[in-house]
Amino acid sequence: MGRYALLVGISNYNADLNPLPSAVKDVEALRQVLIDPEIGGFAESDVTVLKNSERILIETAIYQLFANRKTEDLLLFYFSGHGVTDSRGDFYLTGLSTRKDALPPTAISSTYIHDEMNKSRSKHQVLILDCCHSGAFSKGMTIKGSETVKVLPKLGGEGRAILTASDSSQYAFEQKGFELSLYTHFLVEGLKTGAADRDGDGDISVDELYEYVQDKVKSTNDCMSPEFYPVKEGHRIVLARAALDDPKLKFRKEVEKLVARNNGEVSTIAKHLLDQMSQNLAIIPIEAETIIGDVLLPYQEYEKKLKQYEQTLLEALKKRYPFSEVVQAELKDYERALGLREEDTQRLRSQLLPKPLDLKSFISRRNFLTLMSLAGVGFLSALIWERLKPQPTSYKIFKFETVKVDKTGAVIEFISAQVESLIYVLKDDITLEMLGIPAGKFLMGSNEDENEKPIHEVAIPAFFMGKYAITNTQWQSLMGKFPLSQIADPQKYKGFQDKNQPVVGVTWNEANTFCKKLSEKIKQNVRLPTEAEWEHACRSGTTTPFCYGETIRDNLVNYNGAYPYGQAPKGDNRGKTINVSSFSPNFFGMYQMHGNVWEWCVDEYHDNYSGKPEGLKINGSQAWANINDNRILEHILRGGCFANEATKCRSSSRGKGVPDYYDNGIGFRVVCTLSNTYG
Repeated sequence: MGRYALLVGISNYNADLNPLPSAVKDVEALRQVLIDPEIGGFAESDVTVLKNSERILIETAIYQLFANRKTEDLLLFYFSGHGVTDSRGDFYLTGLSTRKDALPPTAISSTYIHDEMNKSRSKHQVLILDCCHSGAFSKGMTIKGSETVKVLPKLGGEGRAILTASDSSQYAFEQKGFELSLYTHFLVEGLKTGAADRDGDGDISVDELYEYVQDKVKSTNDCMSPEFYPVKEGHRIVLARAALDDPKLKFRKEVEKLVARNNGEVSTIAKHLLDQMSQNLAIIPIEAETIIGDVLLPYQEYEKKLKQYEQTLLEALKKRYPFSEVVQAELKDYERALGLREEDTQRLRSQLLPKPLDLKSFISRRNFLTLMSLAGVGFLSALIWERLKPQPTSYKIFKFETVKVDKTGAVIEFISAQVESLIYVLKDDITLEMLGIPAGKFLMGSNEDENEKPIHEVAIPAFFMGKYAITNTQWQSLMGKFPLSQIADPQKYKGFQDKNQPVVGVTWNEANTFCKKLSEKIKQNVRLPTEAEWEHACRSGTTTPFCYGETIRDNLVNYNGAYPYGQAPKGDNRGKTINVSSFSPNFFGMYQMHGNVWEWCVDEYHDNYSGKPEGLKINGSQAWANINDNRILEHILRGGCFANEATKCRSSSRGKGVPDYYDNGIGFRVVCTLSNTYG
């Protein structure tokens, strides 16, 4: 029995088709595997390779592959390049000078390939098509006797198998991170390593190769659907051999099992297990690491695309939310272009997008009782309502405009955005507005000050945060009077007591007392923000020193303008706080998180982040506490104030104070995570 192959790769095109750099590399990689006597067993002289060839040469080579063959000969035809269809759905392979407006005279028709295959006496024919629209090569074929699928037009015959990279509505992808095209990368990998030998009998049959490649491709790009169309016993055709007792193959299969079980990661236990296994199999460490890296590659590339999608989603969120129908359609197209799985995009959307409120929080008492009476529960419904009813509150979408500045602090762009807003009535017409802060990950800290090091990634669940620092009016509505420090020294706070100025002179202890009273008032768990939540809300998706850009000016932030930052010019020093609604908000709609007043956080102060527990990086809504070093505990202050130089107002800048410390430059704002229960 002879083994003959024709491998065609077209990377460069003279007409209107885009280049495919990996196509000629695909051909060479597959050739090396086929002529390996331990794997493919093809004689080098029996493998024909065409690179960037014209249609006539390809058609001649196809004729020569199938003509004058014996019944038991194995014939393999592989193509990597563009596949195209005409207006009738007829499929063509392309050559160097193929033109879309003249397919019949410039491209290789599937009908021609079909005719040559049918005329051949060989009963072992395999076609592998790594090209777009390759699924259109097959229609009406019979699979293993009775099952029918829509595959190549009029293709039939005994012992024939067709493997395609994608169906007619999809594309064969060249993937970043892979030297070969995605489909052929795994095709070659499965043959070369022997990993495609699923049943461990030492032979790699066509159906085993298909299953291996399909699993690998789908783990990297969910929009590619490799297909397999065998006729009669075509699925049993053996393409290559795998070493039965190869220790590297045994190790690879164990790695694949462990990585799949851990969803693309090697756990600590799995790492030790693999280390021991590699020693037992006498595999040197560098070879073991190479195998592990190969297995992890598709998962890592997929994770990169997820990160790319996450960043795009965050950028879209800054512009406007809820998304318009156009934006939603564009996101769907982007998900498909990246080849992401729907469950992954849904998970990211759930984490990053503001959560809608529980509808029952907006059912009026009258409507609620009406619904319950229809259900026939009468008086019991009133009791249930009393347990569930929210405090007077309203929900709206807060639309706003923010700005970007250049290195001198001059405004260079106005950006419209919107966020969810909850408004709670505290007393009469005194309200508290809380904005939805989306979940996400960000790099916390900076290298500008020792206590801001090291920079580290923190994940933050979604939460609601005060649009402004708590004002004098809001404070008095719950506490009944000004903070004790203002009462004791009214002269110091003259000019600081306007109803819409932030309340100042508040100690950390007093701020927590306010949070407790507010929680009781609105039946939500209200608290001071963690330091990570505060910085996440302040940065609002940015990585620059300030949310607006590289620097600030006194028309954006209330600080001591005599001490600017970077290339900004000097400005005014107002010498006191200003109304909380002054200036432009940041990209999350938050006002004056730079300057005006320092804001208390719940965390205890640490000199830097070097000893920060990993758990606080995974969930930034947890406070960092438990110093236990026999000194008076200090707590975090953030944001800078009206009296500070600009550098103290950066997103990452940190201050501190003991729990009973107060000053006319210290205030606070509150956060909460909504729930139906309080306490």
